[in-house]
This record gives sequence, C-alpha cells and structure tokens, in this order.
Amino acid sequence: MTKTKRLTIEANVEGKQLNDREFVAGFLKDLAQRIDMEPLAGPFIAEGRKIPGLTGALLIETSHIIVHHYTDPEKSNRTRVVLDIYSIKEFDGHDVKKYMNKHYGHLSNVEIFLR
Repeated sequence: MTKTKRLTIEANVEGKQLNDREFVAGFLKDLAQRIDMEPLAGPFIAEGRKIPGLTGALLIETSHIIVHHYTDPEKSNRTRVVLDIYSIKEFDGHDVKKYMNKHYGHLSNVEIFLR
C-alpha cells in the first residue's frame, strides 16, 4: 500500500463487543494524529437503531474519518469494522492498517479498497 487520499478497510474482529463509545472516540482521535490530520469537529458517536453497533465520525481539516462497528446478527461474538478515510491530503494507507491491527487486535476477512 502506498500514499492515498481515499481508503476503506473492512474486517472482522472476533470475540469483542465493540460497543464502547470511548473506544471508538479514542480510535478516531489517535488515528487522526497518527496520519497527521487536523480534527475540526467531533468525534461524534451514534448507536444503530435497527442494527446493533456504533458509528463514529471525525471531521478533519481535509475531509473525514468514519468508522462503523456492527455486530454480526448470526454470530454475536463477531464485530464487523468498516473504516473510511477521505482526505485531499495524502496519507499512508499501510500505516492505517498497522494501527488498526494494534488497536483492535487480530483482524480477519480484511478487505482494503484504495481510490
């Protein structure tokens, strides 16, 4: 992976219920700092109404960082994490993936989309 302006990472996290608002907020703030993005507002955290999980959004000077956590309805000990970063300023996609592994632990079924 190289420098990019748009990155989406989707992955499963086994054995964790990621419904902690502070965990999500901390992830967003730490990630922004790690990829040298300046927060403008947030993080904003919302709980799903029909699908269990949390969505967190951090507005940054150059666009946004959004993460969705939702529990697999067929396997309650599995959480799907979807991270979307868009910025007019380039950032290191490889560094983002390394940070996700550190923050969440083992990720499985990882899909990475660069644009």
